[in-house]
Amino acid sequence: MAIQKSPERGKLQEAITVDEWQRNGRGQTNRVSFRTYGGHQLFDVRIWWVGDDGTTLHPGKGFSCRVKDLPRLAAAITKSLEQARALGLPVDEGSE
Repeated sequence: MAIQKSPERGKLQEAITVDEWQRNGRGQTNRVSFRTYGGHQLFDVRIWWVGDDGTTLHPGKGFSCRVKDLPRLAAAITKSLEQARALGLPVDEGSE
C-alpha cells in the first residue's frame, strides 16, 4: 500500500489503513491502521470481516497503542520474531 499523508501534519482526519491480509477462509482479515480516539493518535491492529449486507465490520477484537509507543512495540515484535525463529516456530511465510 502507498504511504498516505495527513493534510495537517500530526493530525488524522480519518483512519488510515497501512496493511491488510486474509486471516482465514471465513472472510476475516487482519487490518493495521492509524486512527484517532479520545484525542489520541493510535496504532491499531484489528480483525475485520464483511457482513451479510456487504458492510465491512469489526468485532472490537484487536490491539491499539499510542503512536508514540510504536518504536518500543516494533522492538518487541523484532525480539519476538527472533525468539520464535530460535525456537523453530513456523514464522516465515509458507512455513505453516
